[in-house]
Amino acid sequence: MIRVGVNYEGRDPRLVETVLPFADIVEVTPDAVATLRGGVPVIPDETLRELRAIGSPIALHGVGLSIASADAMGGDYCALVDALMASLDVAWHSEHLGYVAVDGQHLGTMLVAPRTEEALELICARVESIRARWAKPFLLEHVVNLFADPGGDYTAAGFLNEIVRRSGCGLLLDVYNLECDAHNGVCDAEAFLDELDLEAVREIHVACGTEDRGLRVDVHSRITRDETLALLQRVLSMAPNVEAVIFELLGPAVPAVGYEAIAAELRRVRAAVDAAVPAKPRPRVVHPPHPHGGTLPLPEHQRAMRDLIRGHAVADDPYIAAAAASTGLDVTRDTIRGWQRFRLDRHCRLTTAMLRRRGRYDDVLADVARGAVSPYIEELSGAFLDAASACGDPLVATVAAFERALLRDDANETSVEWPCDPYPILGALLVGAELPDVAGAPHRTTVSSAIRGRFRVTAA
Repeated sequence: MIRVGVNYEGRDPRLVETVLPFADIVEVTPDAVATLRGGVPVIPDETLRELRAIGSPIALHGVGLSIASADAMGGDYCALVDALMASLDVAWHSEHLGYVAVDGQHLGTMLVAPRTEEALELICARVESIRARWAKPFLLEHVVNLFADPGGDYTAAGFLNEIVRRSGCGLLLDVYNLECDAHNGVCDAEAFLDELDLEAVREIHVACGTEDRGLRVDVHSRITRDETLALLQRVLSMAPNVEAVIFELLGPAVPAVGYEAIAAELRRVRAAVDAAVPAKPRPRVVHPPHPHGGTLPLPEHQRAMRDLIRGHAVADDPYIAAAAASTGLDVTRDTIRGWQRFRLDRHCRLTTAMLRRRGRYDDVLADVARGAVSPYIEELSGAFLDAASACGDPLVATVAAFERALLRDDANETSVEWPCDPYPILGALLVGAELPDVAGAPHRTTVSSAIRGRFRVTAA
């Protein structure tokens, strides 16, 4: 029987109680359950205990491996998988066929590489090393592309087929990703399915996201559309070795969708799977590839895409020039900043509120986006507070220093000097009120986890 499951990002007892009883398998993203300790990503012991207690089979699905990066795969990600493999009975693990980092610098998004022989050899060698490192089945998933098809020596399906043939890995087919690419004009879904080695597909994802300026974006935030489930059933009628179908939903979207609705969605997906026609063999059709639209070697192509996203100079390359003029670039940049805003609003509540009062939030966020973007909120918030402190507004710098001390969460005392009584300022920021006019009167906040309430205020 094909299992039906859902992804889980940890630390949500209500989802465990309400949703997971309807899941035959639970998919865990190592990056999402990790935290930084001493600057190093780790899986906390309490998270490992929680995952072991779930009871359902677990599959891992990564984001941070960056298997198509020209320079190196994500070593920190591999260490997270090591920890999970050592502590859990993992059924299989999977990753995206894309890159999230260039020269060790995180992009804040995931991009696809040109489908050249250069990229193919690199990826296949890495798949072989992954399969040797972890004695579990490994699957690769194609990635949504908001830019023009990069083309290359293979079609999108042919590239996946050749990776399977050379490396022995399996495939994860995300039917919503396929819908996104078809909607965005990047591929022909029928031709993709005609050519893909569907016997290699072991897992399928279903999801639903949003549209932005006419582009369908892979942001899993909604219940699956009927059309997506119909495509799922069509794929199941052609893919004989599928073992699981996962409904994907981003953790931050869970409260908005609702726990009962997610549980109902799992039952809906189960009904669609059970109603699917059993798979039958069918001949594959080979399609000619589109040539790569650029001229740069893989490392230079990826650096050029990184620089483009960050607003730096545009490389002298036809593919990069077309990407610079595309709607996809604007959508990509705005999606990166949107996620940053969402995470920083929750983690740096005082400083984000202060910057909005001063009309400086977007400027500071743009400064952060021009540099390396960490996937970990601890580093992202540090870069954000640095930029806020340097924005030229003394009161913003004071609030940022105070919030940094609160986030440090240790017993050592940190003193922050204020030009005024901080209580009226902090009170206004917390309730969303206008900043009051406060008479200049130097004060000092002393911050420590050992202090009741985390800080005390004294007149300087």
